[in-house]
Amino acid sequence: MEDYHLSYPFICEYKGEVYIIPESSENNSLNVYRASNFPNEWEKVKVIIDHEKFVDTTFFEWGGCICAFTTEVSSYDSQKEYFLKFSDKEIVSIDEFLVTDFKTSRMGGNVFQKKDKKIKVCQDCRRIYGGGLIFKEIEKDNLDGKMIQHILPESLAFDKKVLIDGIHTYNANEQYEIIDIKTRRFNLLNLVCRFWGKIR
Repeated sequence: MEDYHLSYPFICEYKGEVYIIPESSENNSLNVYRASNFPNEWEKVKVIIDHEKFVDTTFFEWGGCICAFTTEVSSYDSQKEYFLKFSDKEIVSIDEFLVTDFKTSRMGGNVFQKKDKKIKVCQDCRRIYGGGLIFKEIEKDNLDGKMIQHILPESLAFDKKVLIDGIHTYNANEQYEIIDIKTRRFNLLNLVCRFWGKIR
């Protein structure tokens, strides 16, 4: 599709068409693609923003509309959060919204409904990347959300001993809950390579 790296292929459907906004931070852009022949052929239909790095664009349905959250990470010290919305006029509109702490606002899973509440999952990157997950209840006038649960890697229970370095994704359906964890294993070659990378 492109000659640069694309990832995080989060797909959504809008009025009978299939769309995707993959992570293309290597190209410093946020682009919308429409499937011309799903799943193998796509056409770029809009460049939302150019010259900025965006990650983890996550779609969800809200009030009959297709929306998304995305994070601009061009600078680690000044990340920004954006709210996207599909519309007939612009295909996708985008608006920045204020967050209390950008290190706890990057998406970490699907937005889901729990009874009458809309919940988004965010990564806790205050200490390290993957330092935990924060579940927030969102409302139309509070897109940043109110924290209702905080999960740390060390609070997870496993059948065997696991050394966890991080956790940064949670997803679930009626049958399963899935988390994405980073584990630590001793590897001499990896240790030497990491040490060499720091002193170069």
